[in-house]
Formats: sequence, C-alpha cells, structure tokens
Amino acid sequence: MRISNLMKPKVLVVIGILAIMLFGFYLISRKDEKPPEIPSVKEQLTWKEIRAGVTTTNQLDELGEPKEKQRTVEGQLLYYQSENEYHLDEVETKGNKVVFIKEKMYSTSDRSLWAKIDTLGNSYTMLYGPNSNSGVNLFVYPEHGVAYLANQLGDLIFETWYFTPSTLEEFLSLPQLSGYSQEEFQRID
Repeated sequence: MRISNLMKPKVLVVIGILAIMLFGFYLISRKDEKPPEIPSVKEQLTWKEIRAGVTTTNQLDELGEPKEKQRTVEGQLLYYQSENEYHLDEVETKGNKVVFIKEKMYSTSDRSLWAKIDTLGNSYTMLYGPNSNSGVNLFVYPEHGVAYLANQLGDLIFETWYFTPSTLEEFLSLPQLSGYSQEEFQRID
C-alpha cells in the first residue's frame, strides 16, 4: 500500500507536466495561424479607386477613354469595360463629380453576398425591384454608400452600386431607384 501511495503524486505530476506541455504546443501552433484577411470597409466602397461623391471627372482620365458616353440633364453617363466583354460598368457624373457607379460583377471571388454582409454587418435594408420574382433584390448600406443587387439564396452578387453615403430616405429618392421599394411585391394571378 505504501508503494501505491508514493506513486500517486508522481503520476499526478507527470500528468500535470504533460497537460502543460500540450497546452503550450497548442498556444504555439495558434500563433503561427494567420487570421483570414478581411478587406477594409474603405476597399469595399471604391470602384477602381473611384469614390462616388468624392472623385472628380478629371480623375476619371486615369481609367482611359470610356467605351460609350451619354449626356444627361445634369452630367454624363460614362460606360467602361467591365470584367465581361459583353457588359459595361456605368459611371454617372453631375457637374464635376462622380455621383453613381454600377459595377457588373463576374469574378467568382468577389461575388459572395454573405462575405459582404460579414464585412459590413447586418444593418442593410433590402429593397424589392424588377427582378425580385427571381430572388434578386437590392441590399443597401446607405451609410457606407454601397448596395448589392444580389440573390440571397444563391449567395451571388450581380451588380455593386456605389453612391455618396446618405440616409435611406436620400438614397430612395435617387432616380436609379425607380422601380424599387421596401415593400415586397405581391404577385396577382
């Protein structure tokens, strides 16, 4: 009996040392892991380093000549090549400022709506529009000046809209929002 009583403290010490060593190895291995890089909000709010409400029309020269130009009452619509050869990104100017951008999304790496929501938070407002019957809605972050035309179930972004940060009421008054509403459309058969 005396031998087993002498062995108990030694066994407990050995178990304690092993536990401390395993915990140490765990901590060391965690330091080597890099957390996934999340793009900053600033990166999320620009298109080719162009920021709606800030960038001047002179700064657009860095993008090269637009593929198409249309005059509007207060400025121009400029169309630049998107990631897809068949569709163009739209840049709207008023006076000397860029005021609105529609970017067509084709890159699979940047088309996840859930990744954008993880970055910007759940404070979006969902607007219903012409494509809502097929599950495509507009997810708006007016305070960040960005909206995503996306299918939530498919986790796909089709367009990213950039605009001057504003309130929801100001955003809803933009002419580009014609046909969009906070009310879900009811289909009448």
